[in-house]
Amino acid sequence: MPGVHCILSLADGAFAYPDGTTAGRAIPQAPGAIGALRRALARRPNDARLDVVVYDTSGRPMITVVKHASTRTRVEVQAPGGGPVGTFEKTKGMVRKTYQAKDARGHVIGEVRDQKPTQAEPHYWALLHAPDGTPIGRITQRMQTRPGAVLAGLARNHRIWWELDLGPEVAEPFRTLAVGFTTVIGAVTGLDVRPPGVGDAAGQILPG
Repeated sequence: MPGVHCILSLADGAFAYPDGTTAGRAIPQAPGAIGALRRALARRPNDARLDVVVYDTSGRPMITVVKHASTRTRVEVQAPGGGPVGTFEKTKGMVRKTYQAKDARGHVIGEVRDQKPTQAEPHYWALLHAPDGTPIGRITQRMQTRPGAVLAGLARNHRIWWELDLGPEVAEPFRTLAVGFTTVIGAVTGLDVRPPGVGDAAGQILPG
């Protein structure tokens, strides 16, 4: 996809620009939400409702992302005042799903299509498409293992993060919706949330 490049990465709930500069943080809402989220997602990743607020570096809310219970069928992205930015709704697929992106008026503005893992991309990845089917971006799970380490499920031996790649022609509100969708994928696919008790009640950005 010519012209497509990484605009944001997400790791441990923190967004960063390609140069490593902090861009904001995604924090699950309500006291105890993070602990409950980890327990629920460890058993059935798609069945827990997920409410996340994405804050900028000054602690101001930018968007609220709501994944409804019972699969990732519907994801809502809301502005700070509660008004709709748009939605993602599953239109087909059981294992590799397709989600239709709609703006606040219900107009289709793009799609996210889960892709089959390959040798080059062994983890989760999805392509973002314009309404005419043209690929315009992607969401990719990345993993780096410490040299010489045996993975064996130990978090200290590896690092997982997600990258959001978009072309410069991708306009709002699809750009904001893509950020919200990346937040959901990070949480559902890899439990990418802050540790229990850190920032979940107050909704504040804390040092990473």
